[in-house]
Amino acid sequence: MRILITITLVVSATISFGQVSSFFKLYSDQGDDSGHGIVELLDSSYAVTGSSSSFIGGVGSQAFLLKIDSTGGFEWSKNYGGPESEVGRRIMHIDNIGYYIAGYTNSYGNGGYDYYLLKTDLSGNILWEKTYGDFGWERVHDAVLARDSGVIMIGETSSSFPENKDMWIVRTDQNGDTLWTMRLGDENGDDVLESIDQATDSTYYAAGYTYDPILDQTFAFSMHLHENGTVYWTDNMGADGDYYFHGITMDTANNELVAVGHHVPLGETRKDQFFARIGLAGAEIGWYTNPLARDQMNTMVTTYGIAGYRMIGLSKFDDSSVDEAEDVSLHMYTQALAHLTTVFSVNFPGQDDMGQVVPTQDGGTISTGRTNSQGDTIGVNHIFVAKVGMWNDNPSTIIPHDIQTVVSVEEDDMIEYLEVYPNPSNGIITLSSSLQDEVSVEIYSGLGALMSKMNMYGSITMDVSNYSAGIYYIKSTTKGGLRNVHKLVVKK
Repeated sequence: MRILITITLVVSATISFGQVSSFFKLYSDQGDDSGHGIVELLDSSYAVTGSSSSFIGGVGSQAFLLKIDSTGGFEWSKNYGGPESEVGRRIMHIDNIGYYIAGYTNSYGNGGYDYYLLKTDLSGNILWEKTYGDFGWERVHDAVLARDSGVIMIGETSSSFPENKDMWIVRTDQNGDTLWTMRLGDENGDDVLESIDQATDSTYYAAGYTYDPILDQTFAFSMHLHENGTVYWTDNMGADGDYYFHGITMDTANNELVAVGHHVPLGETRKDQFFARIGLAGAEIGWYTNPLARDQMNTMVTTYGIAGYRMIGLSKFDDSSVDEAEDVSLHMYTQALAHLTTVFSVNFPGQDDMGQVVPTQDGGTISTGRTNSQGDTIGVNHIFVAKVGMWNDNPSTIIPHDIQTVVSVEEDDMIEYLEVYPNPSNGIITLSSSLQDEVSVEIYSGLGALMSKMNMYGSITMDVSNYSAGIYYIKSTTKGGLRNVHKLVVKK
């Protein structure tokens, strides 16, 4: 199979603190909220990121940083982004410095979606945000910190001709400036990277899937690369049908890699679980599929505190699924990938997803995702966080659940400091602030194009008669860091 590898160089600059062994908590408001990434801090508290429409009243969605304590109790949250949609896929923490959030956006940048990276201080206040991409769609699926406090983001790009998906890696320095980018794939079919894990202080293993146009088949793909962009090896795995990797982890206790995903048998549409063990030099130790009369897909994997064991996230769909939507669960496996036990299941009405599972300092795991355990009584979907203790100390997911807020009380109280009237309008509108503070105002089209930018104090008027009919978004930010987003309807 021919794989095109393009690299572009750019010149620029185990201790536990009283940790609770297990819990299952939900966080939501009146919007659609989903957890995608989670990280444990040294004091055994956690930071979560994802996508939420609760912060701006259901207008679009934004990336967020949710800080919870070691018991899962809400501490504070901040939201980031523009008038359209942002997704925080991964959150990374540097002690005494702050956080990085990596994901994608269609509020800023070029094309439909672009890679999105932002840095905050320890309180979640934004220091800078940057986008990476071209005319097509770029989406981050996973990201890790490099040893110089830069970031390596992996995922997909469709900024090519033809506009199929290619694997795309972006390496930045600690200021978010691009050091190099790498595109991998064939001009036919889809090639995507979905998971990355650190191997040494300067090397990484990544996994996804790649399409072979000659065989008309998709293969599970893995690779070993250096932080400077050097690729040591790549490997394609599969036989009959199509194979996909969705997660990879390095098992240091056994000196091997574990990769998981799904298999679609030849001539069928059913998804089967797919497991693989790979040597650190790329040699295949062994792999197998688990065919059942239903859809089952391994979505992620991490090592467990008990040496030699793995935790694997599973997404399944069959006639027993609630509302005929996907359910998720976490399972424990041996080193040889034999199933031991189901750790917990999230199988409530609507779509249930798991965004990430990572090991914790006390030998357990922490995971985050999306569910709607109690219908539409509160919001649309909820962020879940599930803590698993060592020795199979599992959380209970039985209803009813305590649903904590995802929006800080301070932010909830200050949502309506800006008035926009008349709305709808086809001429002069007034923007009026109730705060004694300078306000920065940006107006975006429904496609995310910046239409106007200004500063105001008190109130101002502006003429929108030259705007085309449609929906616009007014984003305002005070010097004190408060944000509002309002929808403006222009009629002709």
